[in-house]
Amino acid sequence: MPTVTKKKSRWTIAVIVLILSVAVLLFFVIRANITQGRGKSVDTFSTYEDLLEKSPVAVIATVVSDNKEFVYDDIIFAVTEVEIKDCLRGDLGNLTLEILQTKMKENPYLIKNTEVLLFLREYKGPVAENVYIINGLHNGQFIIKDNTLNEVRAGYTTTILKTADLESVITDIKNTEYKE
Repeated sequence: MPTVTKKKSRWTIAVIVLILSVAVLLFFVIRANITQGRGKSVDTFSTYEDLLEKSPVAVIATVVSDNKEFVYDDIIFAVTEVEIKDCLRGDLGNLTLEILQTKMKENPYLIKNTEVLLFLREYKGPVAENVYIINGLHNGQFIIKDNTLNEVRAGYTTTILKTADLESVITDIKNTEYKE
């Protein structure tokens, strides 16, 4: 009888280890893939070069509306209108764009009457039509004050910019080829 108990114990331990391994793996996979409204995973960037290369649209804009919140599939979203002052990358025929954001700390809402530098891509999904999303969440939006780029909110971002000088970043955007 002791042999059966030892085998049963080993199997129990093996099953527990397997379950814990799967749980840890799922935890890290879920954390790495923040989703935007059941759509394509949001790109997050760890380097300045990645943000520049993988952002099809970059604009300097003024936020001209409050955040219009709505719920879709039990997730809170907001659409905010921005007026384009300078299109640094991308072929935009519009003078204004609507920006779709998910309510979460990694994607702080745009603030009305602020001038911003935004790294964007067009959103294609079920949540909203004719909108753009911020590429890189908090790493893709910066408030402009006195030709200096500032984090969107203290504590929400570790900036990946090499410099806070707006003119230097504009030059980098224009001199860096977009790569899908």
